[in-house]
Amino acid sequence: VTLSAGGAVLGELLVGQVTGVEPEDVREVGYALDTSQLGLFVRLPDEGRVYVVTDFVTRELEPDPRRWFAPPVPVRPEEVTRLQRAGPEGFDLLSGPFRFAGDPTPLDPRRAWGLLTWVAQLRTVAPADPELAQGGLALRLEAGDRAYALQLAERDGRMFLLLGERCVEVEPLAASRLLEATRASLVRTRLLLSDARDVVRVEATLGQRAVSFLRVRGGWVAGDGGAVPDLDGVLGALGGVPVTWGEPAVGKIAGASLQVIDAQGGSETLWLLEEAPADEERIGLGGVSLVARAAGRPLAEALQTLFGE
Repeated sequence: VTLSAGGAVLGELLVGQVTGVEPEDVREVGYALDTSQLGLFVRLPDEGRVYVVTDFVTRELEPDPRRWFAPPVPVRPEEVTRLQRAGPEGFDLLSGPFRFAGDPTPLDPRRAWGLLTWVAQLRTVAPADPELAQGGLALRLEAGDRAYALQLAERDGRMFLLLGERCVEVEPLAASRLLEATRASLVRTRLLLSDARDVVRVEATLGQRAVSFLRVRGGWVAGDGGAVPDLDGVLGALGGVPVTWGEPAVGKIAGASLQVIDAQGGSETLWLLEEAPADEERIGLGGVSLVARAAGRPLAEALQTLFGE
């Protein structure tokens, strides 16, 4: 370890391996370590005396500078207002609420939030040659009044990020997640996004009839005091139903609905639309301008179960 000011060397330390770990003794005590006896060997180059530094400040001498580097993209997920990916699989993602710019196809908000989280979790490994990131994936990020143009590339299993004229090697996990993110990976593909374990209230209509259920400690109760179906099973089944997206939902007539409310106050409403083929349902989602198509009769069957039919 060299301490310097400008070109002048102020001092040097030679740091050796960790002491206080005797293999045979550690085995005898079940590999339990007495941390008060741990330390690093340290000495000055021009002295023969060796010191053992036992304070936990020793971790500051470990030769791994990655945690000293500032994040290459200094933003928090909640600050990001727009994220764009170039190319045929690209997207133009807006936040608050999450949506595609100029595209009514609904996206999965948890996947979108996860993507912004990966941006914020980019971490520098070391400075790198800018040529290593040339020709990589182009991303543009907006956060308030700040904008960042990024290029992200993989070379022999290593990830490189170009930001302006500065290039760094970044840790691979977050970088690989960003490389994998496409428009298709962000599109909502499930009929029900709410996890059955988080739902605290269910309300349903079928023609002129209505039922409601409330989760209480120990299970569910019906609003009218009647029998309670297997709500967790119904909601879990709906959460596994895949959907595709079709025509605009405007002007469609709904004959029944299902609303779920979760513990965080989030709400989803599914509308069972009329005039659907026999082997497929047309479903409108609250706040979504397109019709979701689901094979079979999953929503109709769920409503029949809730009404005891």
